[in-house]
Amino acid sequence: MTAPGAVVYHIHSATSGEWSPFKVFHTHRNKWYVIIKNWPTAVLIRYLPKVLFYDVAALILAVMRGQGVSALKARLDLPRHMPTLLRKRKKIQGGQKLSDEQVMNLFSPYESPIRTFMRKKGRK
Repeated sequence: MTAPGAVVYHIHSATSGEWSPFKVFHTHRNKWYVIIKNWPTAVLIRYLPKVLFYDVAALILAVMRGQGVSALKARLDLPRHMPTLLRKRKKIQGGQKLSDEQVMNLFSPYESPIRTFMRKKGRK
């Protein structure tokens, strides 16, 4: 049975709780899932140093917020899923419609996690 007229209201973190261990784990882990599966190789190579830098910053921020255990578990969980992620990557990359340059042009400017943290704390 389908309900084409159904409306779903998404309340951010309503089930798991704002910055619960569950949310922290999946946020930190799924970032890597998206990168590994979807980023074209040239984009990955170009941005990997920045991604790694920001990932370390995000881990430090998680530790500062008392969420370090969940954030670290997320990273330690990746190797277990790597064979599946790489199989999915091969399939996804095989269907790539945009050139690597077109994909890179879609990336918008990003803000450093440290700057985001400082801004939220009212500091410049």
